[in-house]
Amino acid sequence: MLVVAIPEGLPMTVAVSLAHSVLQMSKCDNVLVRDLTSVEQVGQINDLCLGKTGTMTTEKMTVVSLYAQNMFVLNSRKNTLLNCNLDATIIDKIKESIVYNSNSYIEMDENSFYVPVGNGTEVSLIKWLQEAEIPVHDIMATREQVGRVCAQVPFNSNLKRSIIAVEHPQLQDTVRIYVKGAPEIVVAKCQSHFNENAQKVPLTGMEREYLLSDTMKEKMTTKGFRVMAFSYCDVSRSQFESFREQTNDF
Repeated sequence: MLVVAIPEGLPMTVAVSLAHSVLQMSKCDNVLVRDLTSVEQVGQINDLCLGKTGTMTTEKMTVVSLYAQNMFVLNSRKNTLLNCNLDATIIDKIKESIVYNSNSYIEMDENSFYVPVGNGTEVSLIKWLQEAEIPVHDIMATREQVGRVCAQVPFNSNLKRSIIAVEHPQLQDTVRIYVKGAPEIVVAKCQSHFNENAQKVPLTGMEREYLLSDTMKEKMTTKGFRVMAFSYCDVSRSQFESFREQTNDF
């Protein structure tokens, strides 16, 4: 081949070499190369950015565990949320935080089932509630009532959190602000939490450090789980409008 490749046969030699390499990659590494020229072009790449979702993973996630009221709960069955030791009021806040602070929506499929559609993480959380036979579509309907959503900040990689302010359907003259995002961002802003008796108590620096390092890092993050934190704050309608004015509509 060297004799032929000087100089007229060079293109043919390169093509044969690439074809041989592609066959070896397919046979030994299960890598399918559809364009021979891409093998040469890859050699010019310095940085390669790609998403694993849809290629290495299917984006179909399930809830493995949760932490609330100083309790670490393993999600061992579909209705664990409704059968653990968490207080009913805390469970309601978890449900609202998942459904209200979400851009996903519910569609009815050909079998008349309510199917969540949208972001993979949000859809997985909504399915978790649906598997526990929680009427997610009814909760979502209360959020969609006219004038119920007062403000919303979608999730982005810089903020690492999403925020939505909703005029609460059960609490008079109350705007509840739900925050969802990375634990190190959300927990750092929290001033209180709920203890074992579902009482709101101050969140000390030591408790915050334990929550981030021991619970969320050691028991969740280091095991490859995607960890999310939820928080909320209640303000009156007048306070909320004052915030809006002070920040030029946020």
